[in-house]
Amino acid sequence: MVLPKRLYLASVLLLITRFLASDYAHGQSRVAQAIPAMGTEARIIAYAENEEEGRKAVEAALDRILEIEDRLSDYDLTSESMLFCKSAPHEVLRPISNDLWVCLLRGKQIWSQSKGAFDVTVGAYSKLWRRARRQREFPSQERLSSAAMVVGFDHVEVDMDSPRAAISTSGLQLDFGAIAKGYAADEAIRVLKEHGISIAIADVGGDVAIGTAPDAKPGWPVGIAPLSETGELQITHLSQCGVATSGDAFQFVELDGRRYSHIIDPRSGIALTLRSSVTVVAPTGLEADAWASAISVLGPRVGLRMIRRLPGVTAYVVTDRNGDGIGEISQSRGFPQLADEMSP
Repeated sequence: MVLPKRLYLASVLLLITRFLASDYAHGQSRVAQAIPAMGTEARIIAYAENEEEGRKAVEAALDRILEIEDRLSDYDLTSESMLFCKSAPHEVLRPISNDLWVCLLRGKQIWSQSKGAFDVTVGAYSKLWRRARRQREFPSQERLSSAAMVVGFDHVEVDMDSPRAAISTSGLQLDFGAIAKGYAADEAIRVLKEHGISIAIADVGGDVAIGTAPDAKPGWPVGIAPLSETGELQITHLSQCGVATSGDAFQFVELDGRRYSHIIDPRSGIALTLRSSVTVVAPTGLEADAWASAISVLGPRVGLRMIRRLPGVTAYVVTDRNGDGIGEISQSRGFPQLADEMSP
């Protein structure tokens, strides 16, 4: 559904209101902590019966995020995912960690559902475009063609029943940048629940997993920030779900007068040129993270049509086709109501 209005293009940043304990969870202690993780900041806000137990739980949840980073990072040459790629080709399925398995398994499912618009095997292309941003030089056709030979889930076999997988070709590189942060946020919420804490929110660089809403509130207020200083902050209230925004407000490169996003179309190897911001609400942070990237690649018309079949997945898309910072809004049915001000 395309709405008959225009809005300043929303940025990738999801703003989470910093609550006061007295306003949101009477009789409980508010614990908030943030650490550098996954190339960004991981932040958790939780309410516990007492502060000491709350801090232990939050620290355990943050440790879990760091554990996932150690396994899935494509910047750390010693991470499990990097070593797994380096050891390819594999003649038989190899045992892998549950974290790597879940992200490969769910990644392959979403790759299939999105018809290749989402693909964690895109690492060879990612490496080329990181170089392009550093060198301010468009990747050569030779390099793109070479990378294309080692991108695609047809090179990866994943056991459906146990944590095992295999890569059939050397040179394939995994890039979990569009799924790992959402998964890490989900796992943080899971760890908090194991410690008896359900009123919580975990934000890993704007990929967010949300637990139970504080007290009788309609949800945790989450805002989508505008690029323009004169734009309006759009607020929604969410609970027990994941939410993520994908866009190129901050990560892009201009080559020969054209703007290229950090988001790559896995089907072509070319970075996106249409400015957009895609916010997805889904049952989990992993799904929200992955589908925000997939819809960015697919565009609003195809992307919103594709998620109609996915239970609980909704999206809000702003596209800037004219390059003037003014965006056209599209959204799927069921996307949470937005307001310009936070409700009391």
